[in-house]
Amino acid sequence: MSTAAGTQGRADLARLMRSRFVVGGMAAVAERDGTRIAFFGGLRLPGIRLAEPVLRPLMAPLGARALGRLTDQLEGPGG
Repeated sequence: MSTAAGTQGRADLARLMRSRFVVGGMAAVAERDGTRIAFFGGLRLPGIRLAEPVLRPLMAPLGARALGRLTDQLEGPGG
């Protein structure tokens, strides 16, 4: 998997990760009360646009679950 780093806009940290079939990235920026984090992920497969209507309902719950796990890790024990 190759990794390219770069920033665009206000991001204090930005990362893009690519492989032949998967692309993903994240960015973080410091704010007054904490840190704002954004992430994305996607598949790079031939014909994926045809499967998008079937896959789209599955993506939101998976993203929410991943964000929940990240939040739990950042808050640490005892939240």
